[in-house]
Amino acid sequence: MSRSRSLFVVLGLVLLGTLALFIFFPGALRSRHDSADQLVARTMKRWRIPGLAVAVVQDDRVAYLKGFGQREVGKSAPVTADTVFPIASCTKSFTTLAMGMLADEGKMSWDDPVGKHIPYFHLADPLADAQVNLRDLVTHRTGLGSYDLLWYHSPWSLDERVKRVRYLQPSRPFRSGFQYQVVLFSAAGLAVGAASGATWEGFVQERILGPLAMTSSRCTFRQSPPADLAAPHQIGPGGATAVLPRYPLADPDPAGSLHSTARDLAQYLRFQLGDGTWEGKRLISAASLAEPHTAQIVLPLHGPTQAMNPETLFLHYGMGWVVQDYTASA
Repeated sequence: MSRSRSLFVVLGLVLLGTLALFIFFPGALRSRHDSADQLVARTMKRWRIPGLAVAVVQDDRVAYLKGFGQREVGKSAPVTADTVFPIASCTKSFTTLAMGMLADEGKMSWDDPVGKHIPYFHLADPLADAQVNLRDLVTHRTGLGSYDLLWYHSPWSLDERVKRVRYLQPSRPFRSGFQYQVVLFSAAGLAVGAASGATWEGFVQERILGPLAMTSSRCTFRQSPPADLAAPHQIGPGGATAVLPRYPLADPDPAGSLHSTARDLAQYLRFQLGDGTWEGKRLISAASLAEPHTAQIVLPLHGPTQAMNPETLFLHYGMGWVVQDYTASA
């Protein structure tokens, strides 16, 4: 992944609340700002998005940073580059970045047995339980299905959710394919806390958000939310965009609790497109930064997935990242 690529991040409100798109374009960014504005306007209309913010990073600089629309449909407060959005599963890339930092320090390996860091972790399948490692957790290849009710509006703590994984039956053989699994990714974050001697939240704040000056980003908001927090929305009856109740998220979750802004994420993207250094200081080795970006498991490219990615021939999952090619139409 080179700095010469332009990386777009669109943060908006769609369905359950957040739309986060990472779109890669090879070569230089040729569009003028008015063309980018028009693209955003068309996208908002098509997806019925009340508000979003866009950051474009190219050649280690922020080439475009702008907010559009409103934070809440029917109200006048605008979305700006500093509006806070829940970034949902984009949180996962922060967890694997933390794992890479700990791997550099010899406190963790991608292929460590999960039990080395979380002694109470077990899977129902004896083979998987004996062999499962941290890489399996962050590539969604344990054979365990989604079991979303284990986390969605769950009354249990993160530790308790991970303990209950042992009772879940696999839906396919161990390491035979990709099956998205939130709680197991959260378990990887618990391993980050155990290996670092702190917590996942503390490690991310001290080692990632702080050094990158992501001052508006938080792992969760335990007390009053920020004034510039975007509201969640969904497409309601009749096709109208309506406000949703905010999902309760009192505790930090390594699989999806981070909140951030387009301005902060532009810093994060600059770092991800670099070599592991920031302002002259090395935060992670180039190899460990690159490892989550490398293809780990094939994602099937057919049906709706293929229809939504017509310029893609190869689709994979790395570790917290989707990895795919992009061939621009003539």
